Amino acid sequence: MPSKPGSKTTLTPEEIARVAYEAGFKTRTTLSRAVAVALAESGGRINATNKSGNSPPSTDRGLWQINDHWHKEVSDAEAFNPPAAAAHTHRISKGGTVWREWATWNNGSAGAQMGRAALAAAKVVQNPDSVVIDAQWWDPLDLVPEGDGSGGDGLGGIGDALMFPVELVKYAGQLTELTIKASGWLMNPANWLRVLEVVAGAGVVILGVKMLADSGVGGPVGAAARGAVKTAKAGAKQVKKVQQRAETVASVHPAGAAAVAAKNSGKTTAASSAKKESTS
Repeated sequence: MPSKPGSKTTLTPEEIARVAYEAGFKTRTTLSRAVAVALAESGGRINATNKSGNSPPSTDRGLWQINDHWHKEVSDAEAFNPPAAAAHTHRISKGGTVWREWATWNNGSAGAQMGRAALAAAKVVQNPDSVVIDAQWWDPLDLVPEGDGSGGDGLGGIGDALMFPVELVKYAGQLTELTIKASGWLMNPANWLRVLEVVAGAGVVILGVKMLADSGVGGPVGAAARGAVKTAKAGAKQVKKVQQRAETVASVHPAGAAAVAAKNSGKTTAASSAKKESTS
């Protein structure tokens, strides 16, 4: 879409935030999301279009790339007019709470823009008049009220603390949740026993192969078994070292120490039972 002389073709994150703020994205969270999606979808280009990958064949238009097939109610004139596009985006996203219609939200591209978006949103929410927009930057519908952004719209003085939106805290929370889950796994003695059982199971397999090799079976099977035993003997020492290190590391943690103690207790019980059977 051609631009008229003197009009802007690309908006900064702060300018996008101011336009979106006036359209109804009033909180840091919803405003940050709106700005992040616009940056990911169009790079801030007012007249951006895209037809690639659309099914059925259709065109994504404007700052928020509103599709002309799925949203026939939005004319080209509105899609390429930032205030009108912001108003439709506010409606489609249910006030900035539902963004599943935007591919960049679903694939994480918008999340990558959240840092820039959050700073721009915080600046505008703290003081909308700190970012000036001019209705003469774009037209075709001239929807921006006279004097909007010039300090005379009565919206100045709305302040709030400068901070990143909830999304950034959410990412940190996800990392914390993962750490807690990992700690929970380590604190479960049953998991330590499973690790030790796997190591012990490997030892049983090696023992079985060795018995086959010692049995004197000839042919390819016997030769393969004897070759495996030769290789396994070299690795057995390493397995034992790994097991000892695992038990050492485990014993540092109370839960791991309990697992090792339980394992050793089992060995003692088994040895006692074998001794009784041999003497009876």
